[in-house]
Amino acid sequence: FQWVNRECRTDDGGYWYMSPMGMLRNHTTYCAAANGAGLQTPAAEGAKCALWRLVRHCYDPSQKSPLYGCRPWNFVHDQFLLMIPEDGWMHERVLAMEQDAVYGMKQVVTDVVVRVESCLMRRWSKKAKPVKDADGRLQVWEEKTA
Repeated sequence: FQWVNRECRTDDGGYWYMSPMGMLRNHTTYCAAANGAGLQTPAAEGAKCALWRLVRHCYDPSQKSPLYGCRPWNFVHDQFLLMIPEDGWMHERVLAMEQDAVYGMKQVVTDVVVRVESCLMRRWSKKAKPVKDADGRLQVWEEKTA
């Protein structure tokens, strides 16, 4: 509370803040400044950094990434959804995707522990959980049918 009142207050009584990547948000309410400066904006900008890196690895052959040729098709709140070939390299592709996600987020939120949990699935589902084989390699999750 003290930080927002000290650092984000304007002369006209409103609130403002500067995002980690330099975006100015002005004339906000106290709650919008506190939430935006402290949580939503850094998380959104970290996710954008991660998505940019991920897309580059999918489309730029000079990156020599196992993600080259994969296709991002959606970003839902905090989830990157990619179409990848169903082959023996799925696990490595997921690891590369996880590295991109963590690296991108760490560009913005440097003092926060960043973790990801990935699932392979043929059809997106909120029920999906990571499935690993005996060697610890990620496998395709299958929805249980009754």
